[in-house]
Amino acid sequence: SVTIPDSVTSIGGAAFNSCNLTTITIPDSVTSIGESAFYSCDSLTSITIPESVTNIGENAFASCSSLTSITIPNSVTSISDGAFEFCYNLTSINIPNGVTSIGSGAFQYCENLTSITIPESVTYIGKGAFWGTQWFNNMTEKDPLVVVGNILISGTGCSGDVTIPDGVTYIPEDAFYSCEDLTSITIPDSVTSIGEEAFAFCTGLTSITIPDGVTSIGDNAFHCCTGLTRIIISASVTSIGNSAFGNGQKEDEPGVRKIYCYAGTAGEKYAIDYDFEYEIISDGIPGDDALPGDANKDGKTNMKDLVLVQRHLNGWNVDIDLTVCDLTGDQKVNMKDYVALQRQLNGWTA
Repeated sequence: SVTIPDSVTSIGGAAFNSCNLTTITIPDSVTSIGESAFYSCDSLTSITIPESVTNIGENAFASCSSLTSITIPNSVTSISDGAFEFCYNLTSINIPNGVTSIGSGAFQYCENLTSITIPESVTYIGKGAFWGTQWFNNMTEKDPLVVVGNILISGTGCSGDVTIPDGVTYIPEDAFYSCEDLTSITIPDSVTSIGEEAFAFCTGLTSITIPDGVTSIGDNAFHCCTGLTRIIISASVTSIGNSAFGNGQKEDEPGVRKIYCYAGTAGEKYAIDYDFEYEIISDGIPGDDALPGDANKDGKTNMKDLVLVQRHLNGWNVDIDLTVCDLTGDQKVNMKDYVALQRQLNGWTA
């Protein structure tokens, strides 16, 4: 049992690393807890962090395997990477309103953690912050696309057509890593950045539209998406990381990879640097290569397009690309085209 004296203002890195502590009293004078300060204190069962503390360092309480209770004060603004990882006996955590960011792996592999309260003040959650917890497992069973508030935590179990909810601003690294059965992804305009390897090895993707709003795409974001042949990059993108879409001309990957981008943008530079076939567009989705039935010009054909065609036939004033909706080739869009599109979506061949 240790009581830290009032004269102490910070607890240094690895200060109590692997100590056989059962209890620790931290005074109000302490403002920061250093990296790995209590790492692997296996006998420590509970900890109260005083209101004076504003910073908890990386791995500060990692591998405290007997820890069952933590009180984090409102004064803390960020929880660092791995701060409480491998705390196997922790069952619940209340993250206070003062916290704005939760670092990568902050609570990962806290196997018995079933209850987590995340306040609206949190704007960033790092990679794998809750991986291996029962809370995360329960969330993915309800919906493989795990979104809390406007924060996308994970989509690694997703398949088919997926739409990221409007309001999400960041797609974190590895978010959809190796989702081989993911066939399409709709990214809302609210997203401003796509993290490293966010969609790496999503081999079922054939087309991707990076919407207005996105300014940065991380390294290898779409690495080894071997089925991806059509890439549309908006003019808002100013930064594209290394091999974000792989290479354009690769003998070991099927299909003709083509980038559609705006002149003088990061998209055009990337296409040139990585040897992609590319086409300059001036507005919207390029018409000559648009997918048959892609009524809303988002680079894919799905139920949204069928609904638009139906509304057009009902006399609604909708924004629709009539050229690609003329599936019967009779120079007009009517019920025959609606039926043809419906059959196309149902996978009919005739």
